[in-house]
Amino acid sequence: MALFQRISRNALMKRPLYRSTIMKINSILLFLIFSTLTVGQIPFPSTQAIWVNTVYSILEQQGAPPQHLLSQVENLCLSDKDTIIYGKKYKKLRVCAGPYRGAIRQAGQRVYFIPPGAYLEYILYDFGVNIGDVISNVYMEEASNYGLPVIGQLEVEAIDYAWIGGEYRKRIHFQGAQGGRWIEGVGCTRGFLKSPFSSNLSVLNKLECMSENDTSRYPVLSLHPCNLPTLSPVNYYVDIYAEVKNGNGDPLPNYAVYIGGGSGQGGEPLKKLITGPNGKIHDSLIPGNTPSLYAYVYDCFAEKVMDFEIAMANTESDSTHFKFVLTCPGDTCDVVLSHSLVDADASLFRFEYEAVGDAPQSANPTWTFSDGEIFSGKSGIERIVEPGNFTYCVDLGCGPSTCQNMYADPNCRAEFFLDTVNSIVFNGNIIFWKNTKPGTQYSYEWNFGDGAISNSTYPVHSYSASGHYNICLTITYNDGVKNCTHTFCDTIFFEKAHLTFQVMDPALISVEDPLNDQDQYTIFPNPASEEFTISWNEHEKMIRVLLYEINGHLVREWPGVAEGKQIIRLDDIPAGTYIIKAIMQDAAKTVPLIVE
Repeated sequence: MALFQRISRNALMKRPLYRSTIMKINSILLFLIFSTLTVGQIPFPSTQAIWVNTVYSILEQQGAPPQHLLSQVENLCLSDKDTIIYGKKYKKLRVCAGPYRGAIRQAGQRVYFIPPGAYLEYILYDFGVNIGDVISNVYMEEASNYGLPVIGQLEVEAIDYAWIGGEYRKRIHFQGAQGGRWIEGVGCTRGFLKSPFSSNLSVLNKLECMSENDTSRYPVLSLHPCNLPTLSPVNYYVDIYAEVKNGNGDPLPNYAVYIGGGSGQGGEPLKKLITGPNGKIHDSLIPGNTPSLYAYVYDCFAEKVMDFEIAMANTESDSTHFKFVLTCPGDTCDVVLSHSLVDADASLFRFEYEAVGDAPQSANPTWTFSDGEIFSGKSGIERIVEPGNFTYCVDLGCGPSTCQNMYADPNCRAEFFLDTVNSIVFNGNIIFWKNTKPGTQYSYEWNFGDGAISNSTYPVHSYSASGHYNICLTITYNDGVKNCTHTFCDTIFFEKAHLTFQVMDPALISVEDPLNDQDQYTIFPNPASEEFTISWNEHEKMIRVLLYEINGHLVREWPGVAEGKQIIRLDDIPAGTYIIKAIMQDAAKTVPLIVE
């Protein structure tokens, strides 16, 4: 060591022979270490796991090291309860003490993920790869895409092992990821569900902690679970400054700047501002529960251009500055359309728009759809869409309508369940409930387990003898573009001969009360198992929520809240079809709810 201490390492590394020798020695040492080490596959957590994702805003300071300010936290918890999707067993992932975030399963060295509202699974992690492999169909929530998910591919650059959480764990490094990597049995170092790529030099995404069964595994081994950090709300006004210019430096007046808080799944829109004649904005807002802000505008390609997120300092004189230079600005009369899948089983979609600028807008825009449906309403229209090609348009009173094409994927998930609650309402018959699929391209086959088969959507069948019967439903779809098929079976015991069961559609129950459009509310998911979320116009107050059997018997009652959204737990509620009645200030509405 004394010999090496007399010459600087930087000087030595400039010598080709020394650098080559060191690299060879490192390779030999690495080979010797791992050739004598037996490293087994470490399974992905299957119960009681916690991940703490954080986002830090990096603020440069003259004459001082950069300051890292914690701007976002997301605590994720893996349930020990199973859920069955398309016949495969998954674990539920939730925001700790919060909403559902998706379903996870491991098969071999791969980990699969189904995001909320979807029915197709994606690769989350794959630890069976080799150097040079390209992994496709990977689910990643991109920091550079406002934390929203993308389905992309990753190229494996290197593979090594590290002592993490009391075990040697495989690490997968990716081309261009600059430090972001996968760790076997842990997840991604940029955050669970997150992309290994960094967004920019102003933001740092980080997996702060991971624990399993009350023992921390990352970044260090500890006999304690991860602490669940929270951020204090910002309950004071923050000054907002924004400036929008074109590529020549000219100001862009009447341009829309959207201010939001948080990012990704936890982001929320806060305000839409319009630039003045000088292309600038000065306004203020109270971020509330959002301790960080971001802003975006649209360019001529209808793409979001975002200014990086910036953390709030704990001072009442705080201000935030956003600057945009658009080489191809959009027309201020343009509208950007978007759609998202709300409920895959029901093929329910949500249609939204945002204006590029200060376009003169109708107070009640008109939506037209290629199947002939016409709606009047602001952004956020929800409706069922049949599988296949589909076009939707909106007219805001600014020039011609803006239209967008989409393809609605088919969903063949077959499922039915025995209603133990309401058979008395239907003359003592055994009732099976099933949601029908929208469209005419679906076909149905019921196998009753006694040799009888029906292709009716809602058949009625009688058994001549008591006993166990394996009942199967197969749903198939083929429109020449996409096809799918799925079979669901359940074994039912009939205690008596000549019992009749009916397959019924809960949507056929007519329980709607007349209601003003502004008081509409939605329930998701439906069918539900453990809980459902009810949301409504935030300007209305929910008084209480009532759960009835179909025969009108009151089962349970919950007090309402004023926030516009409420999570209702279904503990100890038997499977069956029920009626939900929501009572608001000036109206009430009832809708069917299926409990699985």
